[in-house]
Amino acid sequence: MIDGGFFGKKYKEEIGQYPSGSDVNDFILIFNKKYNKSIDILRIYYYDCPPYDGEVKKVISKEKLNLKNTERYKKNKALLQELKRTDLFSVREGSFSYRGWKLKKSSIKKIRNQNSLEDDDFSIDFSQKGVDIKIGLDIAWISLERIGERIILVTGDSDFIPAMKFARRNGIQVMLSTLGHGVKDELKDHSDFLIEEGLKEIMKNKK
Repeated sequence: MIDGGFFGKKYKEEIGQYPSGSDVNDFILIFNKKYNKSIDILRIYYYDCPPYDGEVKKVISKEKLNLKNTERYKKNKALLQELKRTDLFSVREGSFSYRGWKLKKSSIKKIRNQNSLEDDDFSIDFSQKGVDIKIGLDIAWISLERIGERIILVTGDSDFIPAMKFARRNGIQVMLSTLGHGVKDELKDHSDFLIEEGLKEIMKNKK
């Protein structure tokens, strides 16, 4: 189970670009070979929101921006479409809610120095809906129906602790991969196997 928003952000931070569908598949193949050799993959669940395709107005210039025409939109759309057609993948989709704009942390010093702000000093603020609940429900379903014997969860979100505890109480092993991200100790405590290796280290075996 891959928290797509988390995975995409970590991939961009460590690899320098947003992942394609083949990049996600390569990660699965490398990860499984390295950490999960004894158990066959039944299915790979990828949870993410389709990119927001609305029109927004920039903060400073008031220029209209159609997000459907942006490169980020096209890449994210292609990623989900590719994964839907990749063997063993099941894509679970939530939705984005547009909440406006927020000042980037890197631009705070501009205010302190009384410098003028520009459009690029702001990033779009989205709220993700429906993804966390689908991950939690799938963990519960797999646990109750005994679909598999081990769940591999790629996330840094401590909201999944109750679902992880539920799975373990029902005899399902939980392997947690944090991709080197700093997470709460409680999240680590409720996994049977903890993989804290960063994405760059994991993907170095990619050919």
